[in-house]
Amino acid sequence: MGKFELNDKKIIKYTLFIAILVLIIINIKFASNMIFKVFQISMPLIIGCIFAYILNILLTRIEKIYFPNTKNKFILKTKRAVCTILSIFSIILILFLLFYIVIPEIVSAFTIFAKAIPPAFDKFQYWLLQYSDKVPQFESYIEKLYINWDDLFQKILGFTSNGITGIVNSTFSIVGSIFSVIVNIGIGLIFSVYILFNKETLKRQINKVGRRYFIKYKKGITNVLNIADECFSSFIVGQCTEAVILGCLCTLGMMIFKFPYAPMVGAVIGVTALIPMVGAV
Repeated sequence: MGKFELNDKKIIKYTLFIAILVLIIINIKFASNMIFKVFQISMPLIIGCIFAYILNILLTRIEKIYFPNTKNKFILKTKRAVCTILSIFSIILILFLLFYIVIPEIVSAFTIFAKAIPPAFDKFQYWLLQYSDKVPQFESYIEKLYINWDDLFQKILGFTSNGITGIVNSTFSIVGSIFSVIVNIGIGLIFSVYILFNKETLKRQINKVGRRYFIKYKKGITNVLNIADECFSSFIVGQCTEAVILGCLCTLGMMIFKFPYAPMVGAVIGVTALIPMVGAV
């Protein structure tokens, strides 16, 4: 009887699952609208979880160096709050440096590249003409080769601005108006602070839910999440550390040897170092 009851439960479970799946497929438009509404409503919580994860990377490291061996009750009681505030100010400082130092230097770099490419191309074309006497077809092809650099840069600029405008428009159409974005970010920041202040309690509650409802898969899910967290956080910290070190060393080296555009080249190298493999090239 036990086996039959177990099989009946499995049949009922799979039948309900298939029925729900069929209903979703039949009412796909309604289901997609509901998913989109749920996504909109939960946006502050999603943003808060993302903020909390990024801040937690800094928080765990700051807590290790903020009076690690102290027994003072006041310091122990306020340690989480102080370290959270320091983490938030660290992110704000990084964003300030990015928008007011790095990005202007990158824009200057592309401006200089845009001015330097046409003369360099003309010199290269002239060099090819000097060594193309033995191949007349090649010489005529080089002479016909002409690039309107102003038009090309205008097209690139138009494509970039249109792409950025499209991304911004699509982002605002998904999230809402500018006020809605600010509200979502503000609420998300509050959620992230709450998550960081109570992360141990939340972890225990999640473990209880896992032991109650996902006892068969809890160990596997926990291992996957731990490995993903370790790899992802280590990757972020490693890439950011490498980018800062390479950018600073390049800037200092160029200043010592009195090379031009030291801050600009250092900023470009620091930003591109965040891209694996491609940044090194």
